[in-house]
Amino acid sequence: MGIFSWFNKKASFNLKKSDFKIENESFYDSEASELVNVEFAKDVTEWKKENGITEDRELNYDRSVANLLLFGNQVEIVYHHAEIELNENDFLNEINKKLNWVSKNQKEINNDIARKLVPLKNGSWLGENESKISKNNFLNRIRLDSILFFGDLSFELIYDDGNLFWKHQIVVDLNKDNKLINIDIQG
Repeated sequence: MGIFSWFNKKASFNLKKSDFKIENESFYDSEASELVNVEFAKDVTEWKKENGITEDRELNYDRSVANLLLFGNQVEIVYHHAEIELNENDFLNEINKKLNWVSKNQKEINNDIARKLVPLKNGSWLGENESKISKNNFLNRIRLDSILFFGDLSFELIYDDGNLFWKHQIVVDLNKDNKLINIDIQG
């Protein structure tokens, strides 16, 4: 497996299909089924009729998951098969290029995160008697947890917030050209 450690100066990812485990996500969850909006269920039924789907089955959404060491953290790498616009081997080659880019641009990515979110933390998310946080302390608390790749080769870096935003995730969206689109918190 092409694993990179923060001890190395240059990343050299070379993930292959065999490095990924296929997991199945189902859109049907028996525990949550009563939460499905009635109008949505009607829309799905109508869509099935329009598209000639007569069998009643779950919609499955296979995803591939690999874990690797990046910046001293175990990071989950994820993509969904149904979204891939290239053949899978070409897609994986592009993922490796993007992982190499992320590892080489950690400082710039972190600076962008801090520039956007430190003022938000200090302005709106301080707890009672909590002091303002510095950029360095902020960056020491967040941790990259996963990278989600989309079929068009855009991707999201998903960080644990170190309880800075009450356990919300920090999400950094990048387009297929590795250009920063958005940084926000979610969850």
